[in-house]
Amino acid sequence: MKITRVVYTTAEELAESFADQILNLVRDAEKQKKSLNFMLSGGSTPALLFRKLAAKVTDPIDFSHTHFFWGDERCVLSNHPESNYGLAKSLFLDKIQIPDSNIHPMYHGGEMKTELELIELLFSQIPSFDIVMLGLGEDGHTASVFPDNMKMFDATTYCASSRHPVTGQIRLTVTPKLIIEKAKSIVFMVTGENKSGILAEIFSQSQESVKKYPAAMLQSKRRDIIWLLDEAAAAMV
Repeated sequence: MKITRVVYTTAEELAESFADQILNLVRDAEKQKKSLNFMLSGGSTPALLFRKLAAKVTDPIDFSHTHFFWGDERCVLSNHPESNYGLAKSLFLDKIQIPDSNIHPMYHGGEMKTELELIELLFSQIPSFDIVMLGLGEDGHTASVFPDNMKMFDATTYCASSRHPVTGQIRLTVTPKLIIEKAKSIVFMVTGENKSGILAEIFSQSQESVKKYPAAMLQSKRRDIIWLLDEAAAAMV
């Protein structure tokens, strides 16, 4: 299996390039009057992307056909520093003109059962996601699908609750079922030397890595994944 990866010199260059691609898709969606469904991730690399996006929207861009979703979320309010939605909101979404109805946070502050039902209903109604953006943890997790919960690949729902194996923090996450079935394009953004070792294992495509790491298992099931890397992350691959 050939792995598609694009290596940039720096994380800054990666974010700059991806931001341009995203805004071109937004402009195209407006020109064609078609919906663009974009699933975001959290973390330091997306934060850099959000800053780049906000900086590039110097002239008004119509986001009325673009919808933003999230692939996972910590069960905290949007003003909490660990909120993925809050991060995107403060760095990017608050700085553009977009209808509130086009922004779809994963967590609303309710009971877990209610939150799961709301997100499951929402995701069930979306025919497809044009881009699902994912990150990679040093333990090989992606979204909030962790190595100690590989059974989530057998889930029959589009979202589930998840527990961080170290902190015990409860999260909401899309399941591999949604990513595999509904993503038109899957893009991993991975930067930093601390990710180089796990990337080398994933890209080895060994059966051992597929069984151990959610990102490797996902790669084995969707062979069209695009990996955007900086040189530091790609140092061992």
